[in-house]
Amino acid sequence: MASCASSQVDILVSERPARPVRTISISPLTGTFGDALELALRERGFEIRDRWQTQAVLGHTEVAQLEEAEILRRLRREGIDAYLIGLLEAEDHAYVIGPNLVAESVPISAEARVLSTQSGRTLAHVSWRNAPIGERTSVAYSMEKAAEELADGLLEAMTHPVAAGTLEE
Repeated sequence: MASCASSQVDILVSERPARPVRTISISPLTGTFGDALELALRERGFEIRDRWQTQAVLGHTEVAQLEEAEILRRLRREGIDAYLIGLLEAEDHAYVIGPNLVAESVPISAEARVLSTQSGRTLAHVSWRNAPIGERTSVAYSMEKAAEELADGLLEAMTHPVAAGTLEE
């Protein structure tokens, strides 16, 4: 079943790390979704290096031009346990409220993958899907809500490894 009334969180990869993950570095490529993931993971007790701090560690080289192994090596040298890569797909909606035109971006799906800087292995890979528009409850799902639900899934995947599947509430 779904983890919340109108969304679904699936754990695609779940592996207990060799050492506890305390410090996670957010990929600079995650954009503002990375900022939302950062806040959600901080609230769950992780020490986070935001996307700007991660870029500083990686230097002036564009992240997309670096090999994944090189990114992990540079982060490991800085004492960072894991590297998070996140992606959010959203659709824009516009509607009229009184005399005002209101525009908003509604998340459709998102995913996050956490890689060990020690082994390079994927420790957690979690996906999130909003329900189709016609099936959504009255709960409005923002980017922040998607990040919170993904953070719950990542925490579950790294602390209580299970077979891949849907995260139950």
